[in-house]
Amino acid sequence: KKCSFRVGEAFAIHETFHAIKNKPVRKVRWQSSPSIRAKESGEKFVHGFIEKLSQADGNDSDLFAITKDLTEPYSPVGQDLDAIFRPWLHNQDYLSQNVEMKGGDIFQKKAASEKEFLMELSKIVSPSCEKSLVKMLSLTTYFVEIIECEQNDAKQRRALCNALSEKQTEKVCELGRWCWNQRFFNMEISPTLGKPLFDVIFENSNETDLAYYSGHDYTILALLASLGIKQYPENVLGYSSYLILLIDTTEKENGKPKVKKIILNPKPFEHFGSAVAVHNEICLLG
Repeated sequence: KKCSFRVGEAFAIHETFHAIKNKPVRKVRWQSSPSIRAKESGEKFVHGFIEKLSQADGNDSDLFAITKDLTEPYSPVGQDLDAIFRPWLHNQDYLSQNVEMKGGDIFQKKAASEKEFLMELSKIVSPSCEKSLVKMLSLTTYFVEIIECEQNDAKQRRALCNALSEKQTEKVCELGRWCWNQRFFNMEISPTLGKPLFDVIFENSNETDLAYYSGHDYTILALLASLGIKQYPENVLGYSSYLILLIDTTEKENGKPKVKKIILNPKPFEHFGSAVAVHNEICLLG
């Protein structure tokens, strides 16, 4: 939550925000995954954004006046927000392809090539319960998330981080990134996974000047694949990773408003709770 607050502060003074800040702003909107964690993080972002904006522009500015629209997430009737923000849990074609892929040659060959490390990892994390090499390979995504939590939350016990050497940690992250790459960028269905959220984004772009979405790391991956990005970003997505899209509604591409710029920050924090590391942003388009 503290990280999300910091990202909200950073966006209030971000150069992409200033690109629209001096134009007449009609409306702002916030939509969120129904997940409690996503909503709470979204609220913290909004609080940080509004607080920094009031410091910079004062409470009397026209822009500050419409931030009241951000106090509650917009939830239109008829939208299945969980399916929109977490399509990997609802899209049956994706689920079937994912199961088929994990049981196929791609994972089998990768697991076999990493046999020595995966057996070593199994002894560390599950000494009393032997798991197959493919299962251990698939579990590296879970281990990456635990490592991320332990490294960025002072209240977390550092059990896994303490059990792994620096080299082993790097290898777990490498294999986790490989798994995510297969799941979100290498399957036939991958480019369509983010379409439900993109439909919402494009609809909002016609009605608002600024829209904010609080979701999950997988939400970002689904959007990136739908934007035509061909592989998982170089760095594993960390705490409060964010994606910025600049959309031009005056230009159309395949009948939709054109995405002019894509900015990803996979690692907003060098240290937990520090200022946002804007220099870690990657411009993927524009």
